[in-house]
Amino acid sequence: MKKTAVIRYKVVTDKANRKIVIISDFHDYPGGRKTDLAERVKELKPDLILVAGDLIQGTKYRNPVTLKQIRDFLAELSEDCPVVICRGNHDLIKYDAAADVAYRSLESARPGRVFPLENEMVSDKDIRVVEFTPGRKSFAPSGQESGFALRDFVESWEKSGIKFQEDDKFSILLTHNPKIVAQALSTHEQKRLGFNLEMLGRLRAMANTFNQFDMFACGHLHSGYRRADTVSADPDKYMDKGYWEMPAEVDINGKMTFFRPWIYKGTDFCRGTNYVGKGGERIIQLENGHYYYYTAKDAEPTPIDEDIALRVVETRHLKPIVISGGVNKFFGLPIDKSEITEVKILKKTR
Repeated sequence: MKKTAVIRYKVVTDKANRKIVIISDFHDYPGGRKTDLAERVKELKPDLILVAGDLIQGTKYRNPVTLKQIRDFLAELSEDCPVVICRGNHDLIKYDAAADVAYRSLESARPGRVFPLENEMVSDKDIRVVEFTPGRKSFAPSGQESGFALRDFVESWEKSGIKFQEDDKFSILLTHNPKIVAQALSTHEQKRLGFNLEMLGRLRAMANTFNQFDMFACGHLHSGYRRADTVSADPDKYMDKGYWEMPAEVDINGKMTFFRPWIYKGTDFCRGTNYVGKGGERIIQLENGHYYYYTAKDAEPTPIDEDIALRVVETRHLKPIVISGGVNKFFGLPIDKSEITEVKILKKTR
């Protein structure tokens, strides 16, 4: 049995001192396999556990064995603290009324402690979690590069009816896809995608709400997408490396425009804490504690000291998107190299 890795980050705030664990991308995990995942999570003694989507391959919501395995697992996780769940793109495959009933039934794992949400919020002391489930078109890789996915994202947001509640609570938006959140926060990215003035206005309204959240919790990328032919051609270069961007770009008609055969010198942009701003700039906090600065004009990220990085985050009002590497390495090897993302929310001392 392989020991689950714990990947640690910190987020500095004016509002709270909390420890949060984020796990994502179960894809039916543990599925009857013996794993130390629940034990490792409980060892960390978190105040809150967030499950950032893709619990079950969508068609298996009708499978009573799979549902029991997931419920038993959630019951164990929730012994000592609440568990809040969002849906991902795989949860939404062939999603219908029966699947919705099954998803909602996950709360029976431990009523009042397990929360499978859909465009809803839950609060606990000085923290609030808002779950947002966009439409499945918001996850299409080709659509992310053409703007089609972002258009679906903003339409889903408008239909959700979610309203931000302004108070002293530390507010987290729990949603599956980090790339689309970064696009939603960046007016630079929205202009690059060529939206008309009407859609830019709607996107700006959504971005104004998103900028009121203190943190975003996501999954989806499994520490990076890899093309099998590229990995096999040069495994030393590409194995266990990830892309924040998709390695291939496809236009709105589905035609591949180019393939991106490089990575950022071993830094992994598919997990970590990416602080994103309106102008296309990013501060990237990796699991080794290093920080990098990146703008839309840069070919590569620049290493930056932590104190300077946090000063840029504060003065430029960048927002942290915490990306879980995932429980099930669905797009990479080995399958059981599970990760727990621990985030320490640290209140500033002045």
